Amino acid sequence: MRRILFLFSLFALFLFGHDALAQTFTVKGVLRNPLGRTVEDGSYVLTLKLYAAAEGGTALWSETHTSVPVQHGVFGVELGSVESLATVSFLSTYWLGITVQGEEEMSPRIKLAPGPYSLSVLGAANRFPSKGSVGIGSISPQVQLALGDDDTGLQQQGADELGLMTAGSERVRINASGLELKSGDLKLKPTGADGILRLYDSSGNLRSNLYSSSTYMLRLSDDTGTEPLRDV
Repeated sequence: MRRILFLFSLFALFLFGHDALAQTFTVKGVLRNPLGRTVEDGSYVLTLKLYAAAEGGTALWSETHTSVPVQHGVFGVELGSVESLATVSFLSTYWLGITVQGEEEMSPRIKLAPGPYSLSVLGAANRFPSKGSVGIGSISPQVQLALGDDDTGLQQQGADELGLMTAGSERVRINASGLELKSGDLKLKPTGADGILRLYDSSGNLRSNLYSSSTYMLRLSDDTGTEPLRDV
């Protein structure tokens, strides 16, 4: 019986799928008796465990399905539906141990195929991904969040500080104190003839305008924009 059940466990791992939102994956297989015939229809008890080693060690995760329906030998169990898989990162190699009807665990354990490792995209502790950088339109991101180019995007520069990166260099940094220009020039490029910088107070009220035109390099005006306060 154990020999046949072991053959089942090896076969089953090639048939799984996964539900990333629920962090589960399904193992399906066929139970056969020593003569090669499928077992009788009914319910069976299956215990499944995940290990970090092919032999020995303590199970990192386990769950028991107390009533698994089997029809014509065919069955399926959804791992993670009884005990959460949230504690398993799937960033390392794992082996699956299977026990049927309370017998001794099948040997050897089965090395997990790549499918369940897709659960790692969920990250750990609500982080996505658990490690490494993310690229949107980028194949090999060199900043934490690359946008379009590998070296352009967003990068955390310290506690509560966010840097805007282009060509691998930090251009702008944002923190609790405000916005800091790290390299390059600050350019105002309006759609009209004048470049206007509007200055507001903490209540959102317009206080003054700073702008340039073809007749003067720089003008500071009042909140209406019509009374010049100073020309440069």
